[in-house]
Amino acid sequence: FLTTGLYTLSTLIIPRRLISAGINYREALSLMGKFSNMALSIPLFPSIILTSICTILIPDLSESMSKGNYFSMENRIEKIIKIALILSLSTLSICAAIPNELGLMFFNRTDLGNYIRFLSFSTPFAYVSIISYAILNGIGKQKILLRNSIIVAIEDLIFLYILTGLSFINIYGYGITLIITSITSIVLNFKEIKKHCFIKIDLHEKFIYALCTILVYLILNLLNNIILIQNIYIKNILIIFSGFSLMFILINITNKKH
Repeated sequence: FLTTGLYTLSTLIIPRRLISAGINYREALSLMGKFSNMALSIPLFPSIILTSICTILIPDLSESMSKGNYFSMENRIEKIIKIALILSLSTLSICAAIPNELGLMFFNRTDLGNYIRFLSFSTPFAYVSIISYAILNGIGKQKILLRNSIIVAIEDLIFLYILTGLSFINIYGYGITLIITSITSIVLNFKEIKKHCFIKIDLHEKFIYALCTILVYLILNLLNNIILIQNIYIKNILIIFSGFSLMFILINITNKKH
């Protein structure tokens, strides 16, 4: 209830802070609607898959922990983190390559491109953050989960208040805050998770993932220019499918070599 109240308060202060940044009330509401209700929903849409996986993951982790099968638990956690990264980095590549087209496809608007591209950079952090909360829940650390949620909600409120009130940042403060709070939740949650199971963080592997993301982005940009299909829905679906497929194939190839 407390975290819900804090997030509700965060939502309510955004228009007021935008007004203090020199934006009129009607424009402030319009910006908030376009940024949080339209643009943000596109890069976060694939996270529905993660939410579904989490419903299976939580009881599975609980069972493994109750049996003392830490190897199985660690293996599950590593796999789900990898899925979250592949899904988020694919989404980042797609949203960064065709943001204007996605805005036109989903909302029939041509003014969402910059917002979608900017918000796409929050996906790796937001997706892993979602997973980290599910893992905490699965290993029976509900009190820690609640504590971390409250800390992140307070941080969200503070950064939204500061950043959205700056005229040169304004509504982009919402996206910056999302990135900051997602990183905070990842750090806090995994600090607790690592007390109960070993999680290997391979920086070399993550660097390869970053290179794969750049490569997929460049390929999708090229495809967007060379595909001559006039129907924007068919063209976008082809590019989206290519983005997820390419990322999955590239990361699997590099993992086998690694």
